[in-house]
Amino acid sequence: MVKDFKYLLNKYPVISWIVVGGVALMLIISTLGFGAMGLFPKNGSAPGHDKSHNLDQSKAEIDHWLSEVTKEPSDFNYRQLSRAYMGVNDLEKALETANTAISKDPNDVSSYQLLAEIYSKKTWLEIDDKTLEKVKNKISSDKLEVVKSLKGQKFGVEEFNSKLKAMDFKEEDIQVLQNYSMKNENEKIVEVLQKMVSLAPDNGDYRFALASMLMESGKMKEAIPELQKILKLTPNNEYVRQFLVMAYIEENMYDKAEEELKWMLEQKPDNLNIYSALGQVYIKEKKYNDAISIYEKALTIDSKTGSLYSGLASAYMMKGENEKAIENYRKALNLDPNDTGIHLQIASIYEKMGKKDEAMKELQLMTGNLVIEPNQANTPVEVKEPNQALTPVDVQEPNQNSGKGKDVNQVN
Repeated sequence: MVKDFKYLLNKYPVISWIVVGGVALMLIISTLGFGAMGLFPKNGSAPGHDKSHNLDQSKAEIDHWLSEVTKEPSDFNYRQLSRAYMGVNDLEKALETANTAISKDPNDVSSYQLLAEIYSKKTWLEIDDKTLEKVKNKISSDKLEVVKSLKGQKFGVEEFNSKLKAMDFKEEDIQVLQNYSMKNENEKIVEVLQKMVSLAPDNGDYRFALASMLMESGKMKEAIPELQKILKLTPNNEYVRQFLVMAYIEENMYDKAEEELKWMLEQKPDNLNIYSALGQVYIKEKKYNDAISIYEKALTIDSKTGSLYSGLASAYMMKGENEKAIENYRKALNLDPNDTGIHLQIASIYEKMGKKDEAMKELQLMTGNLVIEPNQANTPVEVKEPNQALTPVDVQEPNQNSGKGKDVNQVN
């Protein structure tokens, strides 16, 4: 459901750890975005979803609010009716009544909050051409033919799982198909959040939720100006700057990412995560001397973190100083002997130097029977996260409730 963001987290491991601290993106959005906006009550659950709230009670609430909207068809009463429908998981009627609430008062942000919440709950599984293309090499050919027969149909998660189990699909195959066939209403959520931002342009919570959803949807260019506007409201907001760094890097705006990371380093001059991230950006910019300097400075703070030596080695390798690159990769291996990828990088350097015997010996040190040609000399090893015992960047959640409209923590 968040494949675009998971891709980024894998692509930029150090930066991703700075940004999210190991917390899943959807949790960030629900707690920092929607939660901060008041889309969910403070106890973390939506009305009508308490475990003690049984079906009979939910139906009674529907009857009650149907009576109320008959007596007084206000936006407030329609919102409550919508939430009652959510209590029985009737999302279509919940959407219909939420939109009716909006029609009663198009400028009340509470109704748009509710609409975004409903859309966030609408997920389904659907096999389409993109799904088939992505899974064709991940499941057997006979199972692929079965999956093709499901093309164009929509399923709930439980229904999908039951159907595949009945057709003797293995759990791992079902998981693969789930990962690539999950659909959501992110585009509609973005539209709703854009409307909320237009109603309360100075509300940082709304704008951050919009930026987060844009990034989750892979729309980095659109997310960047939203994050920049939040920083105009709160210039010292490190949390937003970290998201901005990730967006800049994905858009190859390395000079902008460098600028933000330097600012962050001024605020936290001993944070090794920021040093590592800045070193990666320097390598992307081909500023190899700057990368070497930043990694060497980080090593004066902590000389026991293998990823810093790997980063330094990568900079030397890209600069063409092969002996120094090998030396620092060896230091990284001494601290992390299980990092077999470093053996591959050393082998690549030896291959480039024409030392084929040394390259083959290095490959033999790698665990398993993986056969890889040492021809990747131009690709530096991906720098791993520094020791997680280190203190991550202390982030401040955007909390700008100064916009127009009702208190963002109010739930009608």
